[in-house]
Amino acid sequence: MRIGLFTGGGDCGGLEAVIRGVVFAAHSENIEVLGIPNGYLGLYNLDKNPGIILQCPMVDNRAKKCGTIIGTSRVKLNLIPDGFEKVKKNLENSNIDILIGAGGDDTSLVLEQLSNAGFKVIWVPKTMDLDILPYSVGGSSAINKIADAVYELRTTARSHDRILVVEVFGRYVGHTALYGGVAGQADMILIPEIPVDVDYMYRTIIEKYRTRLENSPLKKSWYMIVVSEGIKDIRTAELITASSELDHFGHVQLGGAGEYIVNIIKKKLKEDDELKTVLDKNGVFIKGVLEYPNVRSVNLGHTIRSGISDAYDATQGQKYGAAAIECVKRGYYSIGIADVKGDKIYTMPIGLLRQQRPVNMETVALYEKMGYNFGRKPVEYRPEIKTISSSEITRIF
Repeated sequence: MRIGLFTGGGDCGGLEAVIRGVVFAAHSENIEVLGIPNGYLGLYNLDKNPGIILQCPMVDNRAKKCGTIIGTSRVKLNLIPDGFEKVKKNLENSNIDILIGAGGDDTSLVLEQLSNAGFKVIWVPKTMDLDILPYSVGGSSAINKIADAVYELRTTARSHDRILVVEVFGRYVGHTALYGGVAGQADMILIPEIPVDVDYMYRTIIEKYRTRLENSPLKKSWYMIVVSEGIKDIRTAELITASSELDHFGHVQLGGAGEYIVNIIKKKLKEDDELKTVLDKNGVFIKGVLEYPNVRSVNLGHTIRSGISDAYDATQGQKYGAAAIECVKRGYYSIGIADVKGDKIYTMPIGLLRQQRPVNMETVALYEKMGYNFGRKPVEYRPEIKTISSSEITRIF
């Protein structure tokens, strides 16, 4: 038996771990794994670039690396006139019996279409945005990198009395901004699930900035904001983007939310005479030279995709990869890997597993109770307290 393995969509943490899990588990079952280069681009061009049989030594000692040794791309086959027909021919000519793809919702959509066309496929969920139903490889590494960056950027914010806006990936959900921002102890976290009330946002920024200034022996202050790329302004309810261009899957190319927030803050600062009086009183004001705090935007961009995976993605990725081989062994196809816990591998139909999962608003309310600002008036946290049995306990490790 020969399996074709490819990685699709954006690179991130945990992908190398998936590859290792697939290859080592397949080797234990005497199954051959063909590494298909560059995702769907490689599938389409498999007649020109036939890939390589992946051996255990090739993929060993790479589980902690981000990225993917076999490459990736963003290509939608049904936008290519002969896309599916050529891929079918390439798979047959390469003697590939089953196709395993590690990628996000777009990758899974094409896998589902290939399944409907008669191919045997298995999807391993991978997206650092965490915008699908199960945990997806790459999310934990991205959150850890965001948290580290936000926490470390506090030093430059404090040094220059800055209001610093940090923009992060996440598409239409705010998981990475939420957990990266909380772990990095940002003051404010703006996510797509909560349209931004810019008046409330500005008022609460200045309240905390002023409090820090007046309580500091050296009259120093700062403010840290984490912004998810897919936020909306409550005044228009429209997506904030710097470009109207579409990617190869037909999605709006997100980005620019950080600068959008910076420009709103700057405009309001220039009109805030009361704040100027406070700054002057505390000796951090020069008329016509420095009349309001410096406001900057930092876009972490691809830095949170690259480098080293965290321990969770390095272990979970290997489990997901090995679980895919176990499904192959037992004849389960047209599915996605939902989770692996001990002696149970949980799977779902690809279309159901791809459902979008927004941030839980009760979780937001809990963090609001701890003083985190989400650009809205805090909502009361009202949890249900429930006693459970030992079998219901869920652990990460």
